[in-house]
Amino acid sequence: MKQRLARAALPLLLFTVVLALPRESEARLGESFSQCVKRYGEPTGTIEIPGLITNGVRFHRGEFSITCGFANGRCETIVVMHLSRNNLRQESLSREDIDLFLYDNFGHTSWVYTLLSERENRWKTYDLEVPRSYVASYSHALKMLTMRIEQG
Repeated sequence: MKQRLARAALPLLLFTVVLALPRESEARLGESFSQCVKRYGEPTGTIEIPGLITNGVRFHRGEFSITCGFANGRCETIVVMHLSRNNLRQESLSREDIDLFLYDNFGHTSWVYTLLSERENRWKTYDLEVPRSYVASYSHALKMLTMRIEQG
């Protein structure tokens, strides 16, 4: 019984340790363009993807490509991709990386996790202080985490 409890507590302990480590890839929904530049450095390009990103600005931070889509002067969508250090090839995001990005964007409450299919995971949460919902999804096929402020 003690071994089973210890094994069950190990992922939580590892997650707590990872959260305590300094993160160079923090993302923030709701930030202004200047806040994003301060957080990530100078943009590396712009991008428009109809239905996904409008007024998109791309940043590179460590092993991550972070694209922020802006509306009304605020970052309303963030797309995160993990790039290999060796050749800047896109790799899958680990569950730990996904959890860190979700926590960094909305850490004072829990994300509700829903498995939509074997190819996509989806999360949702609600901010009681600033009444709005946040949604996130990870596509295994595209190797891409998308987080956004849900509109009305």
